[in-house]
Amino acid sequence: ILQNSNSFCTIIYFPSNFITNSPILVHASIKKKCDNAINTRARQRSSSSDSLERVARLASGSAVVIFSSSSCCMCHAIKMLFCELGVSPMVYELDQDPIGKGMERALYKLLGNSPTVPVVFIGGELIGSMDRVMASHINGTLVPRLKEAGALWL
Repeated sequence: ILQNSNSFCTIIYFPSNFITNSPILVHASIKKKCDNAINTRARQRSSSSDSLERVARLASGSAVVIFSSSSCCMCHAIKMLFCELGVSPMVYELDQDPIGKGMERALYKLLGNSPTVPVVFIGGELIGSMDRVMASHINGTLVPRLKEAGALWL
């Protein structure tokens, strides 16, 4: 990248595998917008990885961890299921956390674009959302998994 001395234009040489090898003149205001867009994307990627790291750290901090939303009826149902089984899950209400939206996006990616809450981790392992937990409960694998993680002693 070569910049004109009056900072009005920037000359950009693209790599040889790009469509052209000729320099392209870019107005300084356009360059600034491009730079801002690149910086914004970099911050979002950094924020996303920070959120993912936080989710992983929180998920491994307790035998049963539920990422929830305080106004979600499915979240309430899953919390009640664990309480009725005698488990005291660690619950993180994403709508009450200042960086909850970032963690929700990270969970969305982890789940493969399915609904983001509730999300359950047992023994630090991602179980999934409501459908996975209920399937595990119905087929009889939930309680043994809870015992293995140390969430149940019966």
